[in-house]
Amino acid sequence: VLRKRRPEDLSPIGLDTTHTAYPKEITLLVNALNELLQRLANHVSLTKRFVENAAHELRTPVAALLPQSELAFRNAETERERRAVGRIKQSAEKIARLTHQLLNLTYAESVKLDAGDFPILNLAELVDEHLESYQRTAPELTIIKNLECATVVGSPGSISEVLDNLLDNARCHGQAECIEISTGVDGGNAFLDILDHGAGLDPSELDRVTERFYRVNKTQPGSGLGLSIVKEIVEAHDGVCKLSQGPDGKGLRVRCTFPPVKPSGAPR
Repeated sequence: VLRKRRPEDLSPIGLDTTHTAYPKEITLLVNALNELLQRLANHVSLTKRFVENAAHELRTPVAALLPQSELAFRNAETERERRAVGRIKQSAEKIARLTHQLLNLTYAESVKLDAGDFPILNLAELVDEHLESYQRTAPELTIIKNLECATVVGSPGSISEVLDNLLDNARCHGQAECIEISTGVDGGNAFLDILDHGAGLDPSELDRVTERFYRVNKTQPGSGLGLSIVKEIVEAHDGVCKLSQGPDGKGLRVRCTFPPVKPSGAPR
């Protein structure tokens, strides 16, 4: 029973009430495990609230710091001043990005898809609209679209966050100049597929890069949270996020698969 659980499932272990002749030792063991799980759940909840509160408190001063550092950079009179202010500006942008990602991570952890919570979305339309605005921020990036209708029950903001993180990951960390994005239905399940033609990953890294704060190259900027957020959001939508190498071992493919929509609008 425990082996089949997802890592974040800390709910109590239930005993089959149809059996009344459980050995006393088994009952005591299950009760002890349930007490441990409850203490662990309380500790995890407390940690999450601390991280969320800290991120919220950081957001306001960091938001105020960004325009001030930009103004100081523009008004710098010497090259030495520009370098110094430029480092401050880069650090402020990094803190702002990390704060944003921490808030998104805590939100993704708390979201669980229940019937009626979210609307029915067409992934093709959502992706197409999102790419219009994203392309303006990265005009050097070539995006090849193959968007077929695929309906899911989900949060538009959360799916957009998935797109942002996957595109940023491919462009910044994968050093990709060309990205292929596809949506459609495969085996009854809707999918969002992003394939970049960048540096790719070693097969040994594929299972680790979705771990929180894990970074393949620590010399590059980043927090190691982007793909963790993607995984959390997709799983909160009862979906699956799978990473694999691109064709001929080049680039990285990330496929997010979502369950089909029932006529009532609820996922399977």
